[in-house]
Amino acid sequence: MKNSTIFVLSLLAASTNVLAEKYVPIISKTIHITSSNIKCNLSKTEEYKETQDWCDASASIAVRVTLEQMRSIPSLTGDGKTTPDAKIVRFIVDEDSGGTGIHLVDELKQDHSWFQSWANRRTYIGPFATNYDLWVKPIKGTTPTKVKDFPANTNTNYQHRDKHGVDIGVNGTAGAEVGKDGPKISGQVSGSFSISNEKTLVFETKDYRVVNSSSLSDFSVSFERGFDDCHYLRAQELGCYFTKAHWGSGWVYDKSKFNPISYANFKPNYEVIYEAPVSEKGTTTFELGIKVGYKVLFGSIMPSPLFSVYEKGGGSSNSSTVTTEVSVDWNHPLFAPEAHVALQSLSDNNFCLDVYGTNDDGDVEVGGWECHGDWNQVWGLDDKERYKSRVAPERCLAVLPDKTVTVDFCGESLAQKWYWKEDQLVSRYVDGTDKAYVLNIIEGNKVGVAPMDAANKSKWQPRLHKINL
Repeated sequence: MKNSTIFVLSLLAASTNVLAEKYVPIISKTIHITSSNIKCNLSKTEEYKETQDWCDASASIAVRVTLEQMRSIPSLTGDGKTTPDAKIVRFIVDEDSGGTGIHLVDELKQDHSWFQSWANRRTYIGPFATNYDLWVKPIKGTTPTKVKDFPANTNTNYQHRDKHGVDIGVNGTAGAEVGKDGPKISGQVSGSFSISNEKTLVFETKDYRVVNSSSLSDFSVSFERGFDDCHYLRAQELGCYFTKAHWGSGWVYDKSKFNPISYANFKPNYEVIYEAPVSEKGTTTFELGIKVGYKVLFGSIMPSPLFSVYEKGGGSSNSSTVTTEVSVDWNHPLFAPEAHVALQSLSDNNFCLDVYGTNDDGDVEVGGWECHGDWNQVWGLDDKERYKSRVAPERCLAVLPDKTVTVDFCGESLAQKWYWKEDQLVSRYVDGTDKAYVLNIIEGNKVGVAPMDAANKSKWQPRLHKINL
């Protein structure tokens, strides 16, 4: 393991120089957990004889989860720690891109369900959220190891703003830019630097406490109301009631005690990080879910000889759940440890080395094509001087006896080993002639090797590639 410069990247700040995009081999994917026109079916009165939709079919859930997939290699961080050698996925809902949140109603409904007189009547208030539950869990395939999750358990009225993330080691040189040269020499190939992939998570729980009940590989966090129903009475005497004069016209519950976070909008933040060993080649299906529990409270004002008694009544509760699934392919080339590069010709205006097939094909032809950035034009130079194909990850660029090139199962053959001499990619292939062969455009889209002194289209650039799914 080699430690070069430590490069700290904050994903909160976008570069103002679009011509100098830093090479960061992290793929982000957006997952939307959404549901609209949700009905809050709850009892209409405390008699519980019929129900009604208290949200008028306008409740909604719209949470945007960012799935980040990355490969980390061992490297030293600024504080002397070593980054893991692992395949990593990270689920995060952050302040800036977490979606519009969870909405029940614009305003709480507070009125009478039955009225005889100011001294004898029945009231209601709601709907409000009793809990917001969120989870991420592997449900099929390989079970990765959960190494970190957030938030932790906290009490109500917790307000905090923290940066959370993961440090990963990256193959190459610190400060490398997309479109510029990737690793060419052994020091660059074996070198690494670390980046800190951080985002800001904001928590203002107000009336809710955070209950993290995660276990093993399952992440589960709930934002639960921290007060009982009696807390919302306008006043409270010895029990869950208070008294007023018979002519009083007030409500049982104090509407101002319900924070808008409980009905108008709640934006969750969370982070959960999983790791899989570098040898893992299976697939994991994750379930991401959100459940909102909601409630309406009933109250009564009843006369007594001297005053009216304002008392908490019963309540009606229900919930709505929305889930989605996403799969992670641990064998995807994005998890390869080497820097991702496109081998682009400097002897042609728009010509990249291209694999004309997949790993399942018996004979995989390699030639040239217009540069398009797909995975069959992406390569990685390993510490054995081999260029590994990203579309055929078990295969390496190799020279055939007829001096054409292919991708063959990676081995120790000199026909698969390459080194750079300025802008020429030189093969270590030997045929008894003592000639040095370089990668060369033969004609049209045909690519092979030619003697260095006879090659006329042999200038190439290992251009760092911005990877995408």
